Amino acid sequence: MDKLLLSPAWIVFPKVNIEAVPEHDTDESVEDLQINLSSSTSQDKEHTIQINIGLSNNDHIENNLPYKLDVHVYATFDCNTDLYKLADKARKEIAIDISTMLIGSLREIISSITSRAPWGAYIVPFISHEQLAENIIADLVKVHTSKKKKPIKKEH
Repeated sequence: MDKLLLSPAWIVFPKVNIEAVPEHDTDESVEDLQINLSSSTSQDKEHTIQINIGLSNNDHIENNLPYKLDVHVYATFDCNTDLYKLADKARKEIAIDISTMLIGSLREIISSITSRAPWGAYIVPFISHEQLAENIIADLVKVHTSKKKKPIKKEH
């Protein structure tokens, strides 16, 4: 097998909505952030991986969080092979690499924007890269298996 090549082609933020929460009390403790993380992944015939990840929180007032977040990152990665054809371990390692890079990008953009906001820089707490990686793999498997299904011809 040839050496596996994976490189980011695009990493963009199509939606960045960060709002300071006026009710935030700096004298009170901040509770843990409950992150809503959504993702969708596909890979085309040229082996380009496309992924969209959304990060949001809905509990900003109840947990005394300084900001309401709704941030999405879209990325494409050029790959020289179909990830579905790789061994499970290799596929998981690639998915973890992708999720690590994109979660890091989300954390960076949120920290950068909030550094100039009323409550100061906000660092998103730890997010499981493994769970996101499993979602990426599940999406790729689902897309691959749905391509294989052929329509059933009905006889009249």
